Amino acid sequence: MNFVPRPKYGKTLTVNQLSDGEKSIIALIGDLARRLAIANPISEKPLHGSGVVLIDEIDLHLHPRWQRMIILKLLDVFPNCQFIISTHSPHVITHVQPESLFLLEQMDSGIVARKPDESYGKNVDRVLEDLMGLETTRPNEVDSDLSRIFKTIDAGKLEDARSQIANLRQKIGADPELVKAEVLIKRRELISK
Repeated sequence: MNFVPRPKYGKTLTVNQLSDGEKSIIALIGDLARRLAIANPISEKPLHGSGVVLIDEIDLHLHPRWQRMIILKLLDVFPNCQFIISTHSPHVITHVQPESLFLLEQMDSGIVARKPDESYGKNVDRVLEDLMGLETTRPNEVDSDLSRIFKTIDAGKLEDARSQIANLRQKIGADPELVKAEVLIKRRELISK
């Protein structure tokens, strides 16, 4: 199981030089492998032993690249273990099939678990907005500016919208929503001719 980030390949490092995420993964895998070896002393493949493993906040201290692969790697190395894992990371969630996922929500009546219809393969924004309840992944000011631009276009104030687009582009740079707004302006102009 190779969890060493690319810049460290080929270099000898001490444990003190590793990040907290690297240390926690090494400790987790080492502990689990040790326990499976103890539980299966005569097995030729002790890592194929069965067990139930609880992991809280699997994404803690991990780079998003590692968050994306950690579940698959654990399942590859420990194929007969059942993992019960908590996370707040959309990078983890997008790599889990919906039938293996429970979303926990605090209600007045207590904690309610619900299964999503979709999770696997969704992009991070979709996971955050559709599954985790964020209204937007953008800063509120940018989201408000974008809404104002589209309302200005809908009102037919195309020059004002162009000015708003230029102002927002200075703040956030190139953005697909700004391109979409410009396309809408061009369409409106073509339709009005």
